[in-house]
Amino acid sequence: LEVVNSGNTVIPGSVPGNFELDMLKAGLIEDPYYGVNYLKLRDLEDLHLYYMTTFEYKKQENKDNFLVFEGIDTISEIYIDGCFFAFTENMFIPHEFNINDLEEGKHELIVHIIPTGVHAKQFKVPASLFACPYNFDSLNIRKAPYMWGWDIMARTVSGGIFKPCYIETRNKTRIEDFYLTTIGLYNSGKAELVYAISYTTDLDNVKPISYKIEGKCGDSTFSKTVNSFSVNDSKFILVENPKLWWPKNSGEQNLYD
Repeated sequence: LEVVNSGNTVIPGSVPGNFELDMLKAGLIEDPYYGVNYLKLRDLEDLHLYYMTTFEYKKQENKDNFLVFEGIDTISEIYIDGCFFAFTENMFIPHEFNINDLEEGKHELIVHIIPTGVHAKQFKVPASLFACPYNFDSLNIRKAPYMWGWDIMARTVSGGIFKPCYIETRNKTRIEDFYLTTIGLYNSGKAELVYAISYTTDLDNVKPISYKIEGKCGDSTFSKTVNSFSVNDSKFILVENPKLWWPKNSGEQNLYD
């Protein structure tokens, strides 16, 4: 993507990555891991970052097409072909956007990452809350709090697209979320599990849909087949003679597939 007369410094950017490492590769800053060079990074905290690229899009019919960002740090405006497309403000979760309506062909993608401190100015902090002087912005921003400075790391507020970005196609009927946990271990040699599942479908009637849950660890197995009544469900599973996970020196650390 060519940037003409923008007045900004344009350098190659890495995704996954963060802007300080890109600037280091471009020779614009000194090694932040040497001496007290990390103190100079504070002068970069108010930089607006623009990640720019182009991509080819080929739609798959009868599928749902998504633009996926596994991790953006942190506040961002996403533009496709110069038009505002989406906004993000959480570093801890992936962001997925349906692009079924996007025309096939070549497109321009820009991710504008807004400085965290600039975005944080809009939030008020009640007198009942407390933070270290350099950590107050972290109270209202869903961003790794150690970046503002902690015992494990010097202050490096940073920014970037730190996980992969890609286009993904998915079936119209698909599992959206699944959670399984153990709720009881019994002297009879059984374990009780509970799961929650949710899926999406373009079918009006979910009656034809069923799903099967299976677990296996060595010679221990369990399975459950369920016919759907709703796109959300939760049920119990009883496991005979389960293989347990034990702390070190107390037994094996068994894991089920």
